[in-house]
Amino acid sequence: MAKREAGKSKDVQVTVVQQPGGVYRAYSNHINVSWTSNDVRLEFNDLTRQSVMVPSDSDIPTNRIEQLASIALAWSQAKILHSMLGDMLHRFEEINGEIKVPEIKS
Repeated sequence: MAKREAGKSKDVQVTVVQQPGGVYRAYSNHINVSWTSNDVRLEFNDLTRQSVMVPSDSDIPTNRIEQLASIALAWSQAKILHSMLGDMLHRFEEINGEIKVPEIKS
């Protein structure tokens, strides 16, 4: 057995396995978040996939939200995702300027 020098890690090989039929892709412009003591659930939805306004029995207009995907993450993975997204947003804004979040008026 070969000895490893202190502080040097063994090389790790990574194999990416693609699903038959490819990877599911979706666009989301509406997100719900919920959690338990064990995990965080992100629900990705689309408000505009077909018609935003759907007929209703009442006079109140109703938005149509199509549920697309629900992803559950362990809290540790959610924290890593938070860091990754924060870093990515910071880098994007350094190059392109601040992203303006639209104000929703009721």
